[in-house]
Amino acid sequence: MNATTTQTIVNAAKRLKDELPPETPFMQVQMHLMASAMRDDAARRVTWPKIDPAHFGEAGTVWHIFPNTVVIQGPTFALCYRARPHGYDPDSCIFEVYVLERYPEGQAPKVENLFKPDHNEESWRRVLCQDFSNMGAVQEGIKSRGFAGPRPNPVQERGVTNFHRVLAEYMGTGAPRPIG
Repeated sequence: MNATTTQTIVNAAKRLKDELPPETPFMQVQMHLMASAMRDDAARRVTWPKIDPAHFGEAGTVWHIFPNTVVIQGPTFALCYRARPHGYDPDSCIFEVYVLERYPEGQAPKVENLFKPDHNEESWRRVLCQDFSNMGAVQEGIKSRGFAGPRPNPVQERGVTNFHRVLAEYMGTGAPRPIG
């Protein structure tokens, strides 16, 4: 999908080995990369939002929009997922992936809608294929009598926990039962 970066950032990253010594600390490399990509984009007339880095850090790079959308965002791009019901079948959904990117005025490419029903790496890349391959087993496990409920990581998966809290409130079922 090539969607969690832009060609400008990739080009700036390729120059790092020529622009910085090997022992450069990570944060300095990251700051150099972003400043370089920002200059390159400015030369192409692509503007980056002016956001306080502390605020950007607090907002995070993965946003969950209730009830069914996830946005993985960067300064000039976003990779978005949306799952919608497929009829009345609780075991099926329409899974959409779309990419947003800032382009110079008048240079945005024509929008293409692609249908990729095959769950192979050529169509979806490795990470999503791994996720797709797990879905059937996860759904089967959730339906097992032995499944007492999920146990999300309280730090890394707090978005999942918050989603289920909001869903329970929305559905009028009150707070979800405690996990554990």
